[in-house]
Amino acid sequence: MADIGIFSVITAFNIDHNETPNAPGPPGSNDIVTILNPVVNTPFSYLGDDYFFNLLGFSQDGGGTISTVFSTLEGGSNTATLYGRITEERVSVPEPSTLLLMGAGIAGLIGSRRRSKGRNQ
Repeated sequence: MADIGIFSVITAFNIDHNETPNAPGPPGSNDIVTILNPVVNTPFSYLGDDYFFNLLGFSQDGGGTISTVFSTLEGGSNTATLYGRITEERVSVPEPSTLLLMGAGIAGLIGSRRRSKGRNQ
């Protein structure tokens, strides 16, 4: 991987901050921050070469886990870092219909597993 230097990529994304009721104890009192429109394949050029920027999400553990959602604890200091990736080629993004089919398949597997557990007990 080549070091392409320091530069700026200007893009926009929306976040939602769900201010939950301050119920006693987590997770009931945790507020939820969500990236609403992930940034995928934002093109830019640097020194004549074309690249793509992709916003990966938040991490609260130095990049060990990255998610488009994080939970903030009430009454404390909360920190999350936004991570992104620069690629030379577009990343493939599943089409919404593909995601719907995959989700339906997973839900079916979970449902059949629960039914079989109920019969065995």
